[in-house]
Amino acid sequence: MLRTYLSSKCDFLPWEVEFITSLVREKSLTSNQYLIKEGSYCNEVCFINHGFFINTVSNNDEEHIIEFIEAGEFITDYVSYLTKEKSDMNIMAVEPSHLQVLDRDSMDLIYKNCPTFEHFGRLMAEKHFIHLANRLKRSALPPKDRYALLLKERAAVLQRVPQYMIASYLGISPEWLSKLRSKR
Repeated sequence: MLRTYLSSKCDFLPWEVEFITSLVREKSLTSNQYLIKEGSYCNEVCFINHGFFINTVSNNDEEHIIEFIEAGEFITDYVSYLTKEKSDMNIMAVEPSHLQVLDRDSMDLIYKNCPTFEHFGRLMAEKHFIHLANRLKRSALPPKDRYALLLKERAAVLQRVPQYMIASYLGISPEWLSKLRSKR
């Protein structure tokens, strides 16, 4: 799946795709297993072949979901990965998941040897930045509008996670979410 994803995003030369995929290692996680735990160091970038993840941060001993990440996407704690500092977030598999993993040394080799990967990396950074900027803007919207956007853009997520996770993602209580749902 990573091979297809790479080819769909950039004009990689065949040898570049072969080189990149030769450095990949496979990893499987069970439901409720952490990929990254707060306080650990993130030294890998993963591509989700199959599965579903939540990205959470803790505040006053309470976890808040800041993102849902689905198959066909890259996943990592980019801040911890780039700064080589401890992670301040958790990334957990919500369901059994299969990943293709590139560790820091492999990523360095790819950047050094595959010119197209520089362009690909820039595209991924831009995509990530736009996503975060949009998420930040949406956080200022009223709860009913945030819920409406989630329904419009990611309705499948609502079928994969319990209501309390959706409420956490929206920044509201499960009771408030029930009220929003009943009004639809």
